[in-house]
Amino acid sequence: PFPQMSNVVRIFQIRDPRDVLVSEYYSVGWIHPDKNWGAQELQWRQTVQSMSADEYVLRQPEFSRYPLESRLRPLFDVDLESDLNIVVKYEQMVTEFFAWAVQVIRPFGFRWPRVSAKRYARIYRREFETHGESMTHKRKITPGDHVNKLKPSTINILNQRFEPFLAAFGYEH
Repeated sequence: PFPQMSNVVRIFQIRDPRDVLVSEYYSVGWIHPDKNWGAQELQWRQTVQSMSADEYVLRQPEFSRYPLESRLRPLFDVDLESDLNIVVKYEQMVTEFFAWAVQVIRPFGFRWPRVSAKRYARIYRREFETHGESMTHKRKITPGDHVNKLKPSTINILNQRFEPFLAAFGYEH
């Protein structure tokens, strides 16, 4: 559908891992529907609900089949300087959708990527509006929410744990 693309471009959408873990805590513990879950998943939900957000984010690697570190590690094996690999940030998507959309649209070879990005920004303008915190799929999309949900001591541990990623992708730590 995009014959003008001469090369395969990979787009990597990243997000602050500290916010990922906080979001995962609420998703696993309260938000995802559980009507088709088995006994093991329901037990896991009860375990998560018995923990604080701080306990969960610190213990996530021992509970998860896919610890966050293992999901981030492959990014360090990718040549991110190549024009064939584009990194975009979740934080920009939710705060500056137009600028994010321009980056994402450009590889598809649209004749006027900025015009297309404006069109998509208009269509999806309400997608990232927040109305306070709620226990829905879009619980709270505010970047940096980990600062409001975690103790400073927990954030310090996560800063050390994710230091290579935070530094490589320009996240404050």
